[in-house]
Amino acid sequence: MAEKQQDKNAEQRERLIEIATEKMRRYGIKSISVDDLCHELGMSKKTFYVYFANKDELIRDLLRRHECYLERRAEEQTRGKSVMTLLINFMSLAMKTKDVRTNPPLFYDLRKYYPQLFDEHLEHVREMTKRLLCSYLQRGVDEGVFRAELDVTRTAAIMAYLHHEMLNLSPQITENYYDQVVSHIRYAVDIFMRGIISDEGRARIEEQLRKRNRK
Repeated sequence: MAEKQQDKNAEQRERLIEIATEKMRRYGIKSISVDDLCHELGMSKKTFYVYFANKDELIRDLLRRHECYLERRAEEQTRGKSVMTLLINFMSLAMKTKDVRTNPPLFYDLRKYYPQLFDEHLEHVREMTKRLLCSYLQRGVDEGVFRAELDVTRTAAIMAYLHHEMLNLSPQITENYYDQVVSHIRYAVDIFMRGIISDEGRARIEEQLRKRNRK
């Protein structure tokens, strides 16, 4: 009986998280209350507080899940691909803005009404970005695409810092906010790439770009 109750509680908790994610993405965080979520699920507020101490804790859980999703997605998109292929895709703008655009109402509310959670989220994304960049840059060095003397850790830290700061470009998160962020990030990465790519890597990239243009 105890195991069945635990399973039921786990299912109900996951359903609560699912509904909260859907509602907050659509309407923002501020406009969705604990009462709204409980009403949607036919759940008492007492039951809600069994799962989460308060709304802030629920939001923090949603953000951690989102961060894990972002890291998994990034790893999946780079798995099995050479650094050269990833560079070519970037330089030919294969990555569309819509693929990295997130939900403005949710993050506007997060930044305005939950600044501590917003800062925590950005810091976690920054650390995640740094880990991924370290792996990416080291692969580039090993493949001869990036300069052999490249300080991978320091370069990753600087690029992650710039990425982090670009997410704070404007105090107002508007509809085209993420388009602007992506544009700035692309520009910054392009500058970095020109500084860290080896002569061999540059020649290989130019050759592959020429082949693509001929197709």
